[in-house]
Amino acid sequence: MKTKDLALQLSQDLQLKIFPCYPRGHERAKAPMTDHGQKDASNIEGVILRWFGGTVQKLIGLPCKDNGFFAVDVDTPEAAATWNDWTASYGMSEPCPWQKTTKGAHYIFKYPNFDFSGAVGKLAHGMDLRADNYICTGGQGSGYEWQVPLSEGIPEAPEWLLQKIKAVAAITSTERTEPIKGPLLNPDLTAAYWIKHYAAKAAIGTRNEYTYKLGLQLYYAGISLADALSLYQDWRGRLPGDPRNDFSQFEYNRTIKSAYSGIQREAALLPAEAVIEQKPAKIEHAKAEAPAPAKSEPKAPATSAPEPQKTPKIEGKAKSEVKPPAEVKEVVIDATFSTWTDLDGMLGPLEWEWENWLAKGFLHILVGQTGEGKSRLALRVAATYLTGLDFPDGTPYEGARGSIGWAEAEAGQAMNRDRAKAMGLPTDHILSPLSNPLDDFRLTIPARLAELAMRPDVKIIVVDSLSGADPTAEKSTEDAKSINWLAALARDCQKPILLTHHLRKRGMMDTEGEVDLDRVRGISTILQYARVIWAIDTPDLTNKDLKRLSVIKSNLGKKPDPIGFTINDKITFTDAPSKPRTETRVSQAADLLQALLEKEPKSAADILDEFEQAGFSKSGLYRAKDALGVVSIRKNSAWLWSLPHKDY
Repeated sequence: MKTKDLALQLSQDLQLKIFPCYPRGHERAKAPMTDHGQKDASNIEGVILRWFGGTVQKLIGLPCKDNGFFAVDVDTPEAAATWNDWTASYGMSEPCPWQKTTKGAHYIFKYPNFDFSGAVGKLAHGMDLRADNYICTGGQGSGYEWQVPLSEGIPEAPEWLLQKIKAVAAITSTERTEPIKGPLLNPDLTAAYWIKHYAAKAAIGTRNEYTYKLGLQLYYAGISLADALSLYQDWRGRLPGDPRNDFSQFEYNRTIKSAYSGIQREAALLPAEAVIEQKPAKIEHAKAEAPAPAKSEPKAPATSAPEPQKTPKIEGKAKSEVKPPAEVKEVVIDATFSTWTDLDGMLGPLEWEWENWLAKGFLHILVGQTGEGKSRLALRVAATYLTGLDFPDGTPYEGARGSIGWAEAEAGQAMNRDRAKAMGLPTDHILSPLSNPLDDFRLTIPARLAELAMRPDVKIIVVDSLSGADPTAEKSTEDAKSINWLAALARDCQKPILLTHHLRKRGMMDTEGEVDLDRVRGISTILQYARVIWAIDTPDLTNKDLKRLSVIKSNLGKKPDPIGFTINDKITFTDAPSKPRTETRVSQAADLLQALLEKEPKSAADILDEFEQAGFSKSGLYRAKDALGVVSIRKNSAWLWSLPHKDY
């Protein structure tokens, strides 16, 4: 079985949460490829296909406790012999799922009704417990091979194994709570050691990763969270800088807090410079000042360098001293870069829900004047996912029915509910991101919308509208970041997001009834984040009830033919209207020339004869030629005229 197929089986059939890991042979083999490791694990189909749908080799990370199981990791032949002796002596009530690894095996059991943490080599020499961490697996060629698959069901662990785990947990707990009898860790030196250690490894793309590892070591060493947070300036000062992407205190605090949220383990053994025999010096606490020292002769700390002697003052002319220039040290940054090939394993191919109109994983914007029917049209498009209706141009919807997310931001709850009922839509499947359905959604608090978008049953998200959800987004690039967040949410949940937006007032230079990108209200940054933009306009001012829906921007494919529609009690779709044409002699001449050249090029002399017989002048012919962009081609000493880019 391929890794992609296994990932889909685990996440969709068994509803287990998984995440991608680097493959064997990589310098970070079996490490998470996501920013927050197993905390990013998901079983949403779109996310799984994005992670595992490409050609890049990777392993599957399978969180243990979060998926309701733990694993016994047998790593050596001696450990395998011990495990076989145990199972032969004590027995197994039923076979458990297990997989071969390159070194041994993983045996899977249901997580018991008591808590414990993973332990390395504590169960037996070469035998580890995987509980609050994860195991790796993979498809053909990954180094893992399931002998009894997880689909067979995960049994309860035998009582003898649970007793051994309880014994390990008790020992580990005692080790962590008993007073330290050996040399005490100096918090100042411990922190300085780990800051120096991980800062030397960090690069522009891995600062969060090594901040998290720093946080773990500080946590395991017993340093309080407040003290760990106070170390930001020391850590930031040692990190490689990037003026375009500064490592902020917010990022540092968030990552450190994440590291402190797990179960505390034993501190790592440190080299001699981080251990002292006497009582450790205290880190300067974030919230408290150190007490004033007693009045006594100050003593230099044992670890400090001797204070340099001052040069005696010499009367008379000062003696100048020329100092040698400081040695310039070459700074080498050990950075790990990615390639576009890596994207193959994270982003699947472009998938259209509605060909050339609506794509999975992208933000779309629908613009139009107030009262043109933006909300009605957005509801009709979303209704396709609720009832299986065809899309507005007649394209059939071939996906599964589900729910839609509707973020109402203009106090239109009652109006849109009545419209949905009139359309016969199941209103219990139109979901709001807010617990109170009368509240208006705001992009300043986006977490609830993200949670709604990640639901497997939600097929599309509609935000109605930008000016209601974030009134400041139209004013500055900084404020428009909320639109970028929507685009990122669409990418991460692999669903289309449709955002409605208004047009600015028509200016003197704008064509009445028609819309282009210049008419979109607000700064141009708004347009950058949406890959497809729809517009509603009224090109035929003699029939203002007949609207036109067209794509005025698409970075994903060709622009489709526009669609016409009218709104009365319901929306009716028809051929798209166009601007009425005023008949002139030039337009009549252009029609004749178009007809003459439709099938094949013709000689200029023959065309001139045709025009004279039809009552057109030679100047009228050349005006029609310019209007159509007709090109002249010399062939066999004669001039032929042809329509531009015409493939005869």
